Amino acid sequence: MDSAPLLRLPSEILDGILALIDSHEDILSFALVNKECSQFAIPRHTEYRVLLIRHSYPQVWTHLAQRADLASFITHVHITDRSTRSFTERKPSTLVPPSDTRGAPDETTRIWYMCKAIDNMKSLRSFVWEFNLKLPYRPTLLPEHEDAILQALEKKKTLEYFALLGPFGSHIRPLSHDPDSKMYPV
Repeated sequence: MDSAPLLRLPSEILDGILALIDSHEDILSFALVNKECSQFAIPRHTEYRVLLIRHSYPQVWTHLAQRADLASFITHVHITDRSTRSFTERKPSTLVPPSDTRGAPDETTRIWYMCKAIDNMKSLRSFVWEFNLKLPYRPTLLPEHEDAILQALEKKKTLEYFALLGPFGSHIRPLSHDPDSKMYPV
């Protein structure tokens, strides 16, 4: 039995078509058509759309930095701290190498991977970074890390919605010292 004409398209074109489908249910419907559709859509288009995480997950950021083809499908990112329980985490797992705590990157390397992953997210439309823990806890270990992530996001032309919730920018000089707000990447 021949495959459907749609499945004879080059994978880049079929990826582009599926990337236009916002509904997770519609992607699953496509995957249920037949085995070929399932193999094409799962996990590429089911696990690589929305990233909802409560933890730093260095292996996920490393994976997304190294797999630009998969990171390019991500449209929404919501990062929060471990105290938040308002959503169920969604992150890629099928193709992500297992976590190895002995080989976990240091914080600066993890942030570099995170920035590279953000750069690879060609379809990113929303980014929410929420940090509910009170000071002295901070969203990142160093202020430079926070700035690097925001600088990576600043380049995203597809970004429609952006939110920072919590003690961000606490290292920035007061408005009296920086009236044009040029010191903070937001």
